[in-house]
Amino acid sequence: MHIDEICCLLGLPPRVARLYSDRGIRELYPPQEAALRSGIAEGRSLVLASPTASGKTVVAELLMLHVALVRGGRSIYLVPLRALAGEKFQSFRDLFSRLGLKVGISTGDFDRVGRDLAANDVLILTNERADSILRQRPGWFFRGLELAVVDEVHLLGDPYRGPTLEVLLAALKRERPDLQLLALSATIGNPEEIAAWLGAEAVVSDFRPVPLRKGIFLEGRLIFPGEADRFLDTGRLEPLVALTLDCVGEGGQVLVFVSTRRSAQATARKLARHLGDLLAEDERRALLELAARIRGEVEGKTSLSVELAKAVERGAAFHHAGLPAQHRRLVEDAFRDRLLKALCTTTTLAAGVNLPARRVIIRDVRRYDPPYGSSYIPTLEYHQMAGRAGRPGLDPYGEAILIAKSREEAGEFASRYVLAPPEEIRSQLAQEGALLFHLLGVIAARYVRALRDIPAFFSLTLFARQFDPGELAGALQRGLGYLEIEGFVEEEGERLFPTDFGALTARLYIHPVTAAVLRDGLREARRRKERPPIAFFHLVAATPDMELVR
Repeated sequence: MHIDEICCLLGLPPRVARLYSDRGIRELYPPQEAALRSGIAEGRSLVLASPTASGKTVVAELLMLHVALVRGGRSIYLVPLRALAGEKFQSFRDLFSRLGLKVGISTGDFDRVGRDLAANDVLILTNERADSILRQRPGWFFRGLELAVVDEVHLLGDPYRGPTLEVLLAALKRERPDLQLLALSATIGNPEEIAAWLGAEAVVSDFRPVPLRKGIFLEGRLIFPGEADRFLDTGRLEPLVALTLDCVGEGGQVLVFVSTRRSAQATARKLARHLGDLLAEDERRALLELAARIRGEVEGKTSLSVELAKAVERGAAFHHAGLPAQHRRLVEDAFRDRLLKALCTTTTLAAGVNLPARRVIIRDVRRYDPPYGSSYIPTLEYHQMAGRAGRPGLDPYGEAILIAKSREEAGEFASRYVLAPPEEIRSQLAQEGALLFHLLGVIAARYVRALRDIPAFFSLTLFARQFDPGELAGALQRGLGYLEIEGFVEEEGERLFPTDFGALTARLYIHPVTAAVLRDGLREARRRKERPPIAFFHLVAATPDMELVR
């Protein structure tokens, strides 16, 4: 279907079609056409599950333009990561500003919550930021709001990020039952169930504009199911280096996923020792300029910037959450421009940031998960990383490769990852730590004002749909008991109120156990004559909001 036709179907002016044509988007892919013909122009909610690079973002853009230019309403765009929020902000602003529309972004915990955010036709928020804003009940939030786009909706199944997204969606459903939802995902095992929970239709497609081959490297052989093995002469090189040089030598780029920040840095150093000889002279000059910027012009000279700059000079880089945001952007832009040949990263790049490469090498499929120890990553996470392979218009194919050390391990990788579908999304709100955090948030936000309101609110969650009602009721009862004993909430007859302490805890967006530990520790410190500073650091480190060092 031509872009002119779909813009006409959505009631968009001809200049929108021209803008997309200028960007090289003239014909829609099958999942895009199916989504846009599904009734979303009439306000129906939709779950769109299709592979990476199949054009889900364009569907969201066209629908948000329809909301702004035809319906005269506003949209919010929800993402799991700040890096992804920043990328979407740049992309949307470049497009929407040409049509006289405003795009805003709010990601920080302590950003202002002023009503000027409502002046944006599209407001990009992290899930945590949106939840935090809703807890403060600003009157402007729902005014004129017509659409919520939920990117990477499969993260409902993530133990850390999933509960926040689930409660946020439940709150949106409660406050605005008529609000249109567009949920996007490349890897979701049960899209029909998620769609039913959201009151939406489901469009599911396996279409990819660039073919993806998933395989395993073992003892010099590239093994792709259903194809003849390809032999690769590794010489004395270790497999990761040989696979990288093979791809770069054929004009491709490589994205390497590892489990830790330290591994990302070490792998980038290793690859940099070999990639320099493959660079053209103009690439060397451009990389030297980029390295100079990293060393001196961005947030000062640090040991990390020096290490990154050394790798960049020879065509490699690392990328993780410990890098300053400006360094990450420089690396991302250089990789998109095909200047960097290899990028070594943790899973921060698996969640939607648009950095595809011809070959994705997933070196680590085990991760340390405290307190359980080393365990295999979920199949869904493998599919997310594998989906980064193949850049439309530039790569004839994409390859996602696991490196096995033995035949037994190769068989395990094939059955667990290469040939396996992603797991079904299951609610993670069942964890009592998560439930306690969000139970206080729900009370502080005044979604519930009486004891009888609590089951009604949580009946809107995926947890209530997937688990036994008695399990939910028991967990809520235990959580409420803790909040009352520790002074976060209080009852007056059937009515339920947050205390000042509870309201402050919810507003600061910290866990109730963290607040209780800090409160009790500060009380103890007040009673003591000696209060060494190290004791306060120890107190903070003892709270659940402090991440464990890996």
